[in-house]
Amino acid sequence: MTTSAVGLVVDEHDAGIAGLNVIIEDVSQQFDVLLDSQVTDADGKFTLHYVGYKFAPATPGRQIRKLRLRVRVGQHVVKEIVQEELTTDDQLTVPNIRLTRE
Repeated sequence: MTTSAVGLVVDEHDAGIAGLNVIIEDVSQQFDVLLDSQVTDADGKFTLHYVGYKFAPATPGRQIRKLRLRVRVGQHVVKEIVQEELTTDDQLTVPNIRLTRE
C-alpha cells in the first residue's frame, strides 16, 4: 500500500515547469476522494502524501484502490493519469509528465 506519490512535470526540453497544481484522488469509491494536492516547485517536482489503505481483495469494498493524478493550470486539467495502487511499495513513482510549455 502506498502513502505517497512523487514525480516531475517537464516541458518538451526536459526543463521543470513550476507552479502547476497536482492533485491525487481515490476514484475507486462511489464518490471521488481527494487525497492530497500540491503545487510543483521551481524544478517541476511534486510529492503528495496520503493515508494508507488496507485492502482485502476478498472483501467487498476493500479491493485495491484506483488512483487518479491530475495536473492542472487553475481549474483546467492538462494531464490525467489513472492507475491502480501498488500493493508492494510505500511510494508511487510517477514517470516524468511531459507537457508543452505553451
